Order: sequence, then structure tokens, then C-alpha cells
Amino acid sequence: MKKVLNSGENHLVKMKKGLTRRENLLVDLLFLASILIFVNIGPVSISFPIGIIALLYFSRRVKFRLFKNSIVWLTLLFAIGFLSSLLSEIPFESNLYFIIQFVYWLLLASMVGEMYACIDKKSMAKFLAGGSVVLGAVYLMFGSASQNSVAFCLVVISPLGLYGLDKKSSKILYSLLLLLYMFFNESRTGFVILVIEMMFVYSRLFHIKNLRLITIGGIVIVVLFFLTPLHSVVGKAIEPYNEDVGNLLSDPETVFYYDKSWIQRKIQVQKGMQIFKEHPAIGVGPTNFSKLDVNVDISGINADDTTLEAVMKGSSNRSTHNSYVTLLSEFGIIGLLAFVFFVIAYLKTVFRNTKSFDDFEYMLFVCVIGMMVYFYTIAALYGTAVWLFYGLIYGYTNLYRKVKYRRVKYRRIKK
Repeated sequence: MKKVLNSGENHLVKMKKGLTRRENLLVDLLFLASILIFVNIGPVSISFPIGIIALLYFSRRVKFRLFKNSIVWLTLLFAIGFLSSLLSEIPFESNLYFIIQFVYWLLLASMVGEMYACIDKKSMAKFLAGGSVVLGAVYLMFGSASQNSVAFCLVVISPLGLYGLDKKSSKILYSLLLLLYMFFNESRTGFVILVIEMMFVYSRLFHIKNLRLITIGGIVIVVLFFLTPLHSVVGKAIEPYNEDVGNLLSDPETVFYYDKSWIQRKIQVQKGMQIFKEHPAIGVGPTNFSKLDVNVDISGINADDTTLEAVMKGSSNRSTHNSYVTLLSEFGIIGLLAFVFFVIAYLKTVFRNTKSFDDFEYMLFVCVIGMMVYFYTIAALYGTAVWLFYGLIYGYTNLYRKVKYRRVKYRRIKK
């Protein structure tokens, strides 16, 4: 067994020597540009030219194994999206540009996954931390970029930046800054998820290794908070600074009945489920959800009539506000299963190798769980930052799956 582990370690060392400092800088800039979503060069984001340069440069060294290992599920997702776009009632020509983007994102995810062991994750995390600070500050001051896009980056991508900070004081300051940004972003579920993520990250930072104890403690805190008048007091205190979060804590029943954002999500989910029932296998094609006009069945939506009427007027051009509903309506049940199997492959690999986690892998795991929960209230399947994150998931799965395979193969030979 020792021989096998050593061969695996030598393989990792050899791969880590594969990228020069300049090549790692190119990867760092790609990740940095992916979260600076408020910077565009004409019709494209600033990350696009950097991504193209990276793909062309690394194409000589990286094999894009799109039909092997766990990335095959993302390739299947693309294939379903392409087919559903062809068969959709929405003209394919209107989706051609997005299909090209889809290919670009898939290649980026494959590239990052194949180079996972080579990437200087410390340097990459530093760039992500700096970019996240800029992203939050620009959004806070100027409101640049969409609320949901900024929220997704801050909740799912930005916590990885903690890995690049060496001092505990820097980590604490950075995490508090992220929480402050999320607080003023007014994404209620995003703020809660980020708080929970930080709880698990700090358990690692302060060497509290009993995750079961942390989880139980967190559940107890949440239960005590919501079963006592404490949440109402806290809600009223923060209401002047964040009205949405304050109202949710102090008067949740009114929010569920009158809050436009909450009702909007219910309507968009209902629209998505109606589309899914009509196109259950492969959906209507990526981004076609917002292009379809559907007579939404609002009979089961409990809301104030005035609020409901106001929300319905703008519902036709909005997203699903739920990534799983996006998958069902735009890719059908086959597409949803493809994405779920991609994540399951990662989780299976994680649970086989939890004892060998380093700090980056631990934070990646926390962010993946945060993403899966956040997907219930945000539509965030598309975008360069998202697919680079998928690339990290694929990279971890592929790397440690190989080590596991070597162990099994060695045992068979020994027998």
C-alpha cells in the first residue's frame, strides 16, 4: 500500500511542477476577471479575452477529456441544451451566441479540472480575495452588475479567498467584509448561507475538527433563535440598514404574503414547473425560460391581490430564481440528473478522502454545499465564474478518483 501512495504522491509532485509562474499568473488573472463582472469590453466581459488566451495557450498541454471521468456529465448537459434548443419553439438562431458561450465555458471547466493539481491555489486564492473586495465595494458604492450575480460570487466563490490569506487577523477581517457586503446586498438566503459557511470555515481555522458537534451546535443556535422573541428584536434593530432581512426576522408572515421578491420567486418557480410538465425530457433549451410566455397558474399562490398583480406584470422576462427549476425547465429531467450526477461524483470522492483534506479542499467542499443550497433561491447556472468553479469540482474529483483507482488496482495485482 505504501508503494501505491508514494506513486500517487510522486504523480502529484510532478504535476505541480508543470506550470511556470507566468502560466499560474494567467490562471490567476482568469479567476480574478471572472468575478469582476461589472467590467466589460464592448459586448463581452473582461474575462472572455483572458479565457480565450488561456485556452489557446494551454491547448498544447491539456487534453480536453470531455467524454471521460465526471466532466462527461457537464458535456451531456451541453448536448441536451444544444438538442433542446434545436427542437424548441424559440428560433435556434436567437440562441446560437449562447450555445457558443456554452462551449467556451465547458472547455474552461475541462482545462481548469485537468490542471487542478498544477495550479498554485495559494496565489489563485489571493487574487480571488482581492477581486472579491473590489467587487463588493464597487457594487456597494455604484450598484454595478446584477444583485444575484454579485451575491453568487460572494457566497460561493469569495470564501475560497480565505485560503490565500496567511494571518488569522486578515482572514477575520476579510470574512467580516464579505458578510458586510452580503448584508447590504439584501440577498436574505445568501447572507444566511454565508454565515453558516463561515461557521464551518472558522471551525477549521481554530482547529475544531468535530464537524458533528459544530453541526449540532449550529442547529441548536438556529432553533433557539427562531423559537424565541430574539429574532424579532434583532430584526427591528437591523431594519433601518437592511429592510428585507429586518422584515423577514421581525414579521415573516407579512413577508410571505406581501413581499414582492418572495412572491416573484413563487411565480417564476410555478412557471418553470409548468414548462417542465410540457417538456419533461429535455426542456425548452438554455435561456429560453425567460423568452417563453406562459399563463402561470396562480391558484396555489397565497399572496395579497395587489402585490400579486404588480408582480405578474414583470414576470415574463425574469429568470426562474431557482437553479434546479432552471435545469428542469430548460434541460428537462435528463439535464437535472446529469448535473446531480456531476455533483454526486464529487461528493463520493470527498467522503472517501475526508481524512486527507487540506485547507483549500475543505473550503471548496464548504462552498460546494453552500452552492447546492443557494441554488434553491438563485438562478446561477451560467457564467464564467460558475464554470471555473465547476472546473475545480471536476479537478478534485478526477485527481483523487485516480489515486483511489491505483489503490484498488494494486490490491488486485498483489492478490
